[in-house]
Amino acid sequence: MLNKFNTKTLLVILVLLVAGAAIKFLSDSGETKSTLPDYLVEVDTNGVTKLTFQPKGKTPYNLVRNDGKWKLELANGKLVPIVSSRLTSVLMAINSMKPKKKVTDKPEKWSKYEVDDTTGTKVLAYAGEEEVASLVVGKINILQMPQQQQGMQQMQMGGQQPKFGTYIRLGGGNEVYEIDGALTWDVSKAASDWRNTDIIKFSQYQLSKLETRGPISLTLEKDTTNNWNANGADLDSAQMANYISGIMGISSKEFNDAIEEISDAPKVEIYLTDKDGASSKLMAYQQDGDYVLQSSDVQGSYFKITQQDFDKLIPPVTALESLEEAPVNP
Repeated sequence: MLNKFNTKTLLVILVLLVAGAAIKFLSDSGETKSTLPDYLVEVDTNGVTKLTFQPKGKTPYNLVRNDGKWKLELANGKLVPIVSSRLTSVLMAINSMKPKKKVTDKPEKWSKYEVDDTTGTKVLAYAGEEEVASLVVGKINILQMPQQQQGMQQMQMGGQQPKFGTYIRLGGGNEVYEIDGALTWDVSKAASDWRNTDIIKFSQYQLSKLETRGPISLTLEKDTTNNWNANGADLDSAQMANYISGIMGISSKEFNDAIEEISDAPKVEIYLTDKDGASSKLMAYQQDGDYVLQSSDVQGSYFKITQQDFDKLIPPVTALESLEEAPVNP
């Protein structure tokens, strides 16, 4: 009797074990094992010393780390400063590219996703002389857009946002992956897009003092009623407001990189001081028939400006009529 009981018990246990193994086998066989890498690129960004960008339809260029600061290498070998924060965000984005899916591994389909040698933007990263990363950034894929009017209102209110994906191919590989985000916009910039074009670092509303040296030299100060005066005399407020807004509004995205250094004295100098004591200096020159502007806030760069912008640096004589004698230089 006991033997029969033990035999039945063992049979039941055996059946249960077999059934459990079968269920686990069927469950495992139904799972899809992901073959996607965790990240497409993993480099020590602190060790990267040079980035080469080859944007579609634009001239290739290098960004190099020099004395701990990122700079743009010009065609003549000169290094000029860039806005490093823009590059930091791009480096972080490249180093955190997590593939959502593989879209193809067929070279004949690369052009469809704009990741071949003619339609994509190539990015190379170096640590010293060693290439540590190579990728081709392709087309942006619009994954989701807000629905018409309601969607746009939600966007303006900080709600629903459009979602984008970007196609990526690693250099030397055939596989094309899709990642989240619009990386193409960040890496397909022209060389000059990395440069600092903020000629003056503060706004006109922060300005408290302005000194000019040139055809007209004087010191302007804002009083407690926000009116401008020189030598204790009030000036035409409307004209002074136009003059100051004209200076603060000068902008340029063009550079004269052929200039190494200007030995001549500037035609006009402007010294600006804000209410917190921060200062900026502008120096305008006429060089080989062109007007160029140098700013203390953008070291090492000469901006090309128009004659109209140059004229904005000179105070209007009619605004100084309240002065007993405007200090006009010969």
